[in-house]
Amino acid sequence: MKQKRIFRILAVAVILSFLVMASPISPALAASEDINLDPEEGEIGEEINIEGEDFDESTETQDYFVHIYFSDDEADEGDQIDDEVENYEKVESLLYIDENGEFSTRFDVPDELTDGEDDVDVGGGTYYVYVTYYNDKDIVAVAEFTVIGAGEIEVDPEEGPVGTEVEIAGTGFAD
Repeated sequence: MKQKRIFRILAVAVILSFLVMASPISPALAASEDINLDPEEGEIGEEINIEGEDFDESTETQDYFVHIYFSDDEADEGDQIDDEVENYEKVESLLYIDENGEFSTRFDVPDELTDGEDDVDVGGGTYYVYVTYYNDKDIVAVAEFTVIGAGEIEVDPEEGPVGTEVEIAGTGFAD
């Protein structure tokens, strides 16, 4: 009796170990595309360095390229340029992705967004950098950039006694 019970336990253990060894190993999920900006804030005309990683890797038989856009429209990965992102400036075209799935370039913060539906002046506030593959409008990577406003104010009069009415005028601020 005791031997039958031990035999059954041993048989179940062997069968389970074979099932574990025979089950297919699930592949690791590929990392999604990622971009990093340096700096993450700056003034109009300032140079931004952008690095991308985990993109489709160029090979001897297939090259991959991306476009980079700067926009005031907020969108997510999977959204599309010209649908969810209507006002933008294409700051880099046909940027080559190397055999490691990486790229690196730099561009200047534009003073105007002229490639989208409407021309829009860039001012202080939050903007977005989007990356799409060549010949595809789907956004695959997003980074946020803060444009530091170069606003100016004028005060008239510049000094006076307590109770003096002061007029303040400002220009160069975000709407």
